[in-house]
Amino acid sequence: MRKYEDFPVDTNSAIKSGVIHSLVGAIERMYNLLSLQLNHPVVNCIISGGDSTLLLPHIKIPVKAINYLVLEGLVVIAEDHL
Repeated sequence: MRKYEDFPVDTNSAIKSGVIHSLVGAIERMYNLLSLQLNHPVVNCIISGGDSTLLLPHIKIPVKAINYLVLEGLVVIAEDHL
Protein backbone atom coordinates (compact mmCIF):
# COMPACT_ATOMS: atom_id res chain seq x y z
CA MET A 1 0.00 0.00 0.00
CA ARG A 2 1.36 3.41 -0.94
CA LYS A 3 1.20 5.94 1.85
CA TYR A 4 3.13 9.01 2.87
CA GLU A 5 5.64 8.52 5.66
CA ASP A 6 8.44 10.76 6.89
CA PHE A 7 10.74 7.72 6.80
CA PRO A 8 9.14 5.05 4.59
CA VAL A 9 10.15 1.41 4.94
CA ASP A 10 8.88 -0.05 1.67
CA THR A 11 9.48 0.85 -1.97
CA ASN A 12 5.96 1.98 -2.84
CA SER A 13 5.69 4.27 0.18
CA ALA A 14 9.22 5.55 -0.49
CA ILE A 15 8.28 6.55 -4.03
CA LYS A 16 5.11 8.36 -2.95
CA SER A 17 6.83 9.99 0.04
CA GLY A 18 9.82 11.03 -2.08
CA VAL A 19 7.60 12.72 -4.64
CA ILE A 20 5.71 14.60 -1.93
CA HIS A 21 8.96 15.61 -0.17
CA SER A 22 10.49 16.88 -3.42
CA LEU A 23 7.43 18.86 -4.53
CA VAL A 24 6.88 20.43 -1.12
CA GLY A 25 10.59 21.24 -0.90
CA ALA A 26 10.54 22.93 -4.30
CA ILE A 27 7.41 24.94 -3.43
CA GLU A 28 8.84 26.11 -0.09
CA ARG A 29 12.21 26.93 -1.69
CA MET A 30 10.63 29.12 -4.37
CA TYR A 31 8.45 30.81 -1.73
CA ASN A 32 11.58 31.64 0.28
CA LEU A 33 13.49 32.87 -2.79
CA LEU A 34 10.60 35.12 -3.84
CA SER A 35 10.24 36.46 -0.29
CA LEU A 36 13.96 37.32 -0.28
CA GLN A 37 13.67 38.99 -3.70
CA LEU A 38 10.74 41.12 -2.50
CA ASN A 39 12.34 41.85 0.90
CA HIS A 40 9.17 40.70 2.70
CA PRO A 41 7.25 37.45 3.10
CA VAL A 42 4.88 36.52 0.31
CA VAL A 43 1.28 36.70 1.55
CA ASN A 44 0.13 33.41 0.02
CA CYS A 45 1.43 30.65 -2.15
CA ILE A 46 -1.33 29.66 -4.58
CA ILE A 47 -1.64 25.98 -5.36
CA SER A 48 -3.94 24.26 -7.81
CA GLY A 49 -4.27 20.97 -9.60
CA GLY A 50 -5.85 17.58 -9.14
CA ASP A 51 -3.43 16.21 -6.58
CA SER A 52 -2.67 19.45 -4.75
CA THR A 53 -4.72 18.11 -1.83
CA LEU A 54 -1.98 15.50 -1.30
CA LEU A 55 0.57 18.27 -0.77
CA LEU A 56 -1.44 20.71 1.36
CA PRO A 57 -1.03 18.89 4.70
CA HIS A 58 2.76 18.97 4.29
CA ILE A 59 3.31 22.59 3.20
CA LYS A 60 4.49 24.79 6.09
CA ILE A 61 4.10 28.20 4.41
CA PRO A 62 0.96 30.32 3.89
CA VAL A 63 -0.91 28.62 1.07
CA LYS A 64 -4.23 29.12 -0.68
CA ALA A 65 -5.74 26.30 -2.72
CA ILE A 66 -7.80 27.22 -5.77
CA ASN A 67 -9.42 24.13 -7.25
CA TYR A 68 -10.20 25.39 -10.74
CA LEU A 69 -7.55 28.06 -11.30
CA VAL A 70 -7.18 27.47 -15.05
CA LEU A 71 -10.93 27.50 -15.64
CA GLU A 72 -11.35 30.66 -13.56
CA GLY A 73 -8.62 32.29 -15.63
CA LEU A 74 -10.37 31.31 -18.84
CA VAL A 75 -13.59 32.89 -17.55
CA VAL A 76 -11.72 36.15 -16.87
CA ILE A 77 -10.23 36.10 -20.38
CA ALA A 78 -13.60 35.29 -21.96
CA GLU A 79 -15.35 38.11 -20.06
CA ASP A 80 -12.63 40.53 -21.13
CA HIS A 81 -13.31 39.73 -24.79
CA LEU A 82 -17.10 40.20 -24.64
